[in-house]
Amino acid sequence: MSIPSSFPRLNLTGFGLLLCGFLASGSTAVAQTPPPSLAFGSSEVVASGVTPGGRVVFFAVTQEISEDEVATLHRRDGVRIDADGDGVVSFDLGGPVAQRAIWLAVDLATGAYALTTPNGDPPSQSVFVGEGLVLGAPVGAPDSIEDARTFLEVLLVRPGVAAWARTVADGGTTDADAKVDGAVEAAIDAFSQIDPDTGAIPAPTRFAAQDLVFSFDPMSMEVVATSATTLVGGAR
Repeated sequence: MSIPSSFPRLNLTGFGLLLCGFLASGSTAVAQTPPPSLAFGSSEVVASGVTPGGRVVFFAVTQEISEDEVATLHRRDGVRIDADGDGVVSFDLGGPVAQRAIWLAVDLATGAYALTTPNGDPPSQSVFVGEGLVLGAPVGAPDSIEDARTFLEVLLVRPGVAAWARTVADGGTTDADAKVDGAVEAAIDAFSQIDPDTGAIPAPTRFAAQDLVFSFDPMSMEVVATSATTLVGGAR
């Protein structure tokens, strides 16, 4: 699929993560997979430079302003397949692209990703406020994501496998600690798979070292992007 010339080309703020194993010589090689490119039309988002024939995870948080200046928060997500093998995948929104938004596209085969906004500015990237990625305790408890924010859209991508997401509100039914305490806790085994049309895969209980985690605050329009390799000692 070709990209219409009318689509604006945007600067990329994401990067690829692909670790190569130890070579026979004993040295370590690290290769980076180029991130996808994102372009926006009037009602669709197009990712190019992805694995031919592969799958792309699209994820976004938007603030849509009504005529009476009331902001409505939305989450957009989906997995799309490069059916014709040209390395270009589109996500049809069925309506106008919100201008106040953060968009993410992840090449599910490699973990290479791009984060951007419809006007081309890089999104505001932040860090977890609090624990962040947490290993389950006691033994048998699921790993989780903890943050001293009150409302988050969280995405977990396991390259080569699938993607799962969760909307978490402080004290709500999706907040694992069930307390109104100014923070949220998202147990990863309660996440829901995005577009399981290619086969349902249950959410993991434990982080794997290659997992990518994205946490979006749709009120402040900030995003945290990290991987489970940041856990002390690595994921199990």
